[in-house]
Amino acid sequence: MKLRAVLYLFSCLIVLVFTSCNNNSVKKNTPADSLGNITGMDSLDYGITPQNKIDSSFAGFYQSDLNCKDCKVVQTLLLEPDGRFVLEDLRKDSLKTMHEYKGTWAFTDSTIILFEQKAIVGKYEITGNKIRTIERQGLILPDSIADKNILSKKPSVIENKVWQNKKHDGISFYGIGTEPFWNLTLIWDSIISFNQMDEETIIFNFQQPVINSDSLIFTPAKDFNITLIHGICNDGMSDYFYDYKVILKKDSIVYSGCGFLLNKKSDFISVQ
Repeated sequence: MKLRAVLYLFSCLIVLVFTSCNNNSVKKNTPADSLGNITGMDSLDYGITPQNKIDSSFAGFYQSDLNCKDCKVVQTLLLEPDGRFVLEDLRKDSLKTMHEYKGTWAFTDSTIILFEQKAIVGKYEITGNKIRTIERQGLILPDSIADKNILSKKPSVIENKVWQNKKHDGISFYGIGTEPFWNLTLIWDSIISFNQMDEETIIFNFQQPVINSDSLIFTPAKDFNITLIHGICNDGMSDYFYDYKVILKKDSIVYSGCGFLLNKKSDFISVQ
């Protein structure tokens, strides 16, 4: 295959327009993921399951920038130490489009494998503190493309000493937002508190949340609810990444921010 054709195929892949790309390397019987896109082989063909085959030393945030014709694609990957992952493909051009995958990940033979349900979303080869994309949606990338699609590890907010202290203090979840500045503290089975600049802190008794596949919804009062969505988040003020998006509604005002799950409990998360 000529380099121009390979570059075109990869551009189609990374912006998720598979129906317009003809890739002879993808088998006809390859399963589809929950969004209907062509994916790799079933995980059972590898004899591994994401739940029992992870290496938490590779957990963290990774990101790469890929230039395409008249656009830029930013790929961001979150590998959670409990085996979950979030992958975002953000295309920046005249229209900003983002595709998100969520599932579980495995580590085998120096390779990180991402699974959405039982299908493979991508494979990454470990190269020091970076990971190299070697396959996406069943398309094996040639070295000339894989060598350019390197994801570098990015700082997590948990590396900040202030957040480490909050973890040591037993805080389960901590969230922040701006315009105006606010913070949210959650201690499981104890309290939920909301603090907004120049206002008195509001404290609620802990209420069990509604747990969905990738989110938790707390309603400690009739006019106050909190939604925590597992996903990649940046506060816009620093280089730090967070593992949850926070949507908080107080009376008729909606606040948006980021947060980090500092101390996990088996009933706090729902692994897909």
